[in-house]
Amino acid sequence: LSVACGGAAPASTPRPLGTVATRPPPGALASLIVASSDLGVGPQRFTFALFDADQRPITDARVQLRFFKVLDQNRAELRAEAEAPFRGQGLEREGLQDRGVYAARVLFDTPGAWGVEAATERPGRPQESVRVGFQVPAKSQTPAIGAPAPASRNKTIKDSGSVEELTTARPPDPDLYRTSIAEAIAQGRPFLVVFATPAFCTSKTCGPEVEAVQGLRAKYGARMDFIHIEVYNDPVGLLKGGSDRSLRPAMLEWNLPTDPWVFLVDSRGRVFDKFEGFTPAQELEEAILRLLAAG
Repeated sequence: LSVACGGAAPASTPRPLGTVATRPPPGALASLIVASSDLGVGPQRFTFALFDADQRPITDARVQLRFFKVLDQNRAELRAEAEAPFRGQGLEREGLQDRGVYAARVLFDTPGAWGVEAATERPGRPQESVRVGFQVPAKSQTPAIGAPAPASRNKTIKDSGSVEELTTARPPDPDLYRTSIAEAIAQGRPFLVVFATPAFCTSKTCGPEVEAVQGLRAKYGARMDFIHIEVYNDPVGLLKGGSDRSLRPAMLEWNLPTDPWVFLVDSRGRVFDKFEGFTPAQELEEAILRLLAAG
């Protein structure tokens, strides 16, 4: 996605962020909810959902974003613009199309209060827009793009007698459980790691995410490693009705607040890209091709 980030170009004073003067008519754009839970200064994948006046998800809009750095109560500067396509491809067969999000690439150059304006175009409707404010911390909670990836020693088939003990994915793909993160880093192999629990994901998108990764492993597995890590320590026990929801060590080492998450790590062991929430195979593949081209 192309993002036009320039210097601090002054913009006219925007309308108050996140306000709607009157109740929109039925079907009209009413609100934008920021889905990204772990923003920080630096390059980010900014995700959000749109809802109409009846709180129904809007999934068919063309969206252009403008990002503003809020200077004070009455002033803001335009810092970036980006297109934000809807990313729900692959959820249709599960009946989860409305669980997808819109996503855009943006560089946040300073922490603090920000605002975003979404201008939308939809079939049969006039152009609409909505604004909302949000905070950008100085650092993200999860490993930042460009930072060293935690060298987690996640369990593999070598440590367990059965692949079924490592995952709630059914059927499991054994090739996602042959290599640990620490091994991939030590070998200088680029890799993709997905943190997800297909059977217990509250958003129900973990299963489709792991399936997307399986398809990409079949295509690119000769050139990089693919790893799946379950969220919980005892997935087999949970499947049998147990209650131990303690987190796997890798979840804590990567400081993940939600799931699913996907990270791409380069041959130097540094985070190349990261994706919170469901990310379709096409978007992941675009990032994989950039990773492999970078060497």
